[in-house]
Amino acid sequence: MKKMIESCLELEWNREREVLSALGRELEPDVRWLKQVRDFVQHEVKGINFTPQYYMHRGVKREGDEWRELRYDVTVLPPRHLGDEYNKTVGHYHPAAACGRSYPEVYEVLAGEAHYLLQKKDLTRFVVVKARRGDKVVVPPDYGHVTVNPRNEALVMSNVTEASFKSEYGNYEAKKGAAYYEFCNGFKKNPLYGGVPEPEVMEAAALDELKGKELYLLGLEKGALRFLLDPAEYEERI
Repeated sequence: MKKMIESCLELEWNREREVLSALGRELEPDVRWLKQVRDFVQHEVKGINFTPQYYMHRGVKREGDEWRELRYDVTVLPPRHLGDEYNKTVGHYHPAAACGRSYPEVYEVLAGEAHYLLQKKDLTRFVVVKARRGDKVVVPPDYGHVTVNPRNEALVMSNVTEASFKSEYGNYEAKKGAAYYEFCNGFKKNPLYGGVPEPEVMEAAALDELKGKELYLLGLEKGALRFLLDPAEYEERI
């Protein structure tokens, strides 16, 4: 069965084959396998090492569209579990830009539902942003993040970032994930972290400062996402 996704890229997710197409062309993903995720969960997860946990499609664009300093990606998290945890990305921080603040990022949920687990690098805040189809979420400067799929359907989400930076996974790997895990029955603190505040839960719709236009089209609009290139221009909303 195929799921058509409302997008100017005419995205289509083939559930049986787990293949994403854009404008009628199948996309070649980078795959995050179970063996690469095992070090980011609290409990041992049984399963075959080369089970695909999620798919990352980087630099997706229409022919003729110019993406120079920014990059548009699409990620798909199928409805799997990691033991008692929901399926999730492994989590990372972003490197610092010239101004000293780390690069932010913008996500848009295209299908399904997402929980974005945002933790400030100094561990003074831990925020859970719940997002549904059409919602956009900004990962502010100096926050790390994990994305969780809490539903029994594929989560398809896009993101726009500065095109050249490399994500930093080391802190998340060293501490086996984020400061909190999201289990099927709620959140549980990661014992490898010290004192971390309780999660603040927010709805993306109440935070969305980029309403009204598809993220892909915003990325093509000159200056619309300028803060992704210069984090000094971003005023934190969360």
